[in-house]
Amino acid sequence: MRRRTRALAVTAAVAAAVGLGAAPALAAPGITPVGNVTLTAPSFIVKNLTTGAVASCGTSVMTGNVPGFQPPNLKINTSSYGLCNGPAGINVQLTAGGLPWNYTVASFNGAVATGSLTGIKLYTHGSDGCDTTIAGPGGAGGTVVGALTNASGVLALSGGNLRIASAGFDCDPELYQTGDVMEVIASYGSSPKLKYSNI
Repeated sequence: MRRRTRALAVTAAVAAAVGLGAAPALAAPGITPVGNVTLTAPSFIVKNLTTGAVASCGTSVMTGNVPGFQPPNLKINTSSYGLCNGPAGINVQLTAGGLPWNYTVASFNGAVATGSLTGIKLYTHGSDGCDTTIAGPGGAGGTVVGALTNASGVLALSGGNLRIASAGFDCDPELYQTGDVMEVIASYGSSPKLKYSNI
C-alpha cells in the first residue's frame, strides 16, 4: 500500500510539471504589430528656441519597422520632408541624417507610451545660401521626445536636445548660428496603426 501511494505521488508531480511547462509564455512589453510601418505627418516644424526663427515644412514621411518585443521598439530607416517655409521669406530644404533612428519606450500610463527617438541629425539648405547641421550636443546624433498614443496610433515628436552643430557663413546670425537650441514638432499617423502593450 505504501509503495502504491508513493507511485501515485510521483505520477502527480510529473503531471504537474508537464502542465506548468505547457503554459504559454507572456509576451514582453513592446509595440505591435511587428513588421514594416509608414508614418506620415501633415507638417513638420523646425523651431529655433534661441532666436524664435521657425521653418514650417510640408508633409513628412518616415518608413521603418517594428523589430519585435525588445528595444529599440521602433526603427526609422528613412525620413523625408516637403519644402519648408522659413523666416524672412526663405525657402528651406530639410534632409535627414544619422539614420536609422531608434525609438525606445521609457514609460507607459495605459494610454500613452513616452520615450526617445535617438540618432537624429538634420541638414538644412536655405534659398539664401544658409546651410546648417542640426544634431545633439557635440555634433552627435540628437534625441527627440516621442509619445505614442494607443487610441490613435499617432507618434508625436517634440522637445529633446537638438542644437545647431554648425552654421555656414551665409547664415544670418539673428536667425541661425552655431549653438542655437532647436526643437522639432510633428504628429505622425501610423500605417498599420501602432500600439504599445506592457504585458
